Amino acid sequence: MCDQACRTYDVFISYASTDLALAQRLYDRLVVAGFNGDDTKNPRIWFDKKRLNHGCDWPREIKAGCESSRIVLPILTPRWKLSEWTRYETYGCPAGSGNCYDHK
Repeated sequence: MCDQACRTYDVFISYASTDLALAQRLYDRLVVAGFNGDDTKNPRIWFDKKRLNHGCDWPREIKAGCESSRIVLPILTPRWKLSEWTRYETYGCPAGSGNCYDHK
């Protein structure tokens, strides 16, 4: 586990795959707020649709993304509760939090 000095990302977006539209809206809002989501030299948002490549070891990549993020921002929905991955991302990671994104 690394300390704050070695964190690559400010935010890791955790969501159930069926909530992709909500996650995309959150990502877009963070980018507008100045989090430079697409800046490969200064990536500050870990969002799977921007970070995972075809054929990658996605469980390993997700774990690494969680561990290298300052906070994990879960999109808490009824579907989120059913996913083992989202619960791991939020509570099993050192950066996990109980913060909630209000999608309204």
